[in-house]
Amino acid sequence: MLKLAKVGLVTLLLVFGASSASAQIDVELVFAPEVAYPGDTVTMFAGISNMGDMDVVADIELMINVNDMDFGPFRGDLDLAAGEELSCEFAFYVPPLPMDVTMTITVTAVAGDDSDTATATLTIIGQEGDDSAPGVIDDLGQDMVDAITGATAPSNGKTLGKLKNQYR
Repeated sequence: MLKLAKVGLVTLLLVFGASSASAQIDVELVFAPEVAYPGDTVTMFAGISNMGDMDVVADIELMINVNDMDFGPFRGDLDLAAGEELSCEFAFYVPPLPMDVTMTITVTAVAGDDSDTATATLTIIGQEGDDSAPGVIDDLGQDMVDAITGATAPSNGKTLGKLKNQYR
């Protein structure tokens, strides 16, 4: 009976040990600057890491919320090798808006049973102008996902913090 218990324990450890070999996804996201005016250029920095020891394809979902109005989801896939961190910078023009706006970007990456979500907020100080924001926001969301999923170069040791400091 003891021999059977040891085999069962070894099998249990192998099963739980195998799960530790799965991907551990980490997502980072930030705007620079965090406050902007229409006509300004803002840069979004995104970093996605596979901290596990298996290659994965991460499902990326991006949502944009502007003053409690949701846009998205915008979706894409990102191949990540074991231990790989990819980052991207995405610069965009702040469209003319007739009012103050809070824009929140939420990026979620899912690989297998692991997921992580990051959120960044941009405050836009409005001014008189046309209200073409909804169409512009839809385009912006897809462009952001394309930038994240097109991130093919490793971060080369640059952390998101280092990238942020570069633009301050």
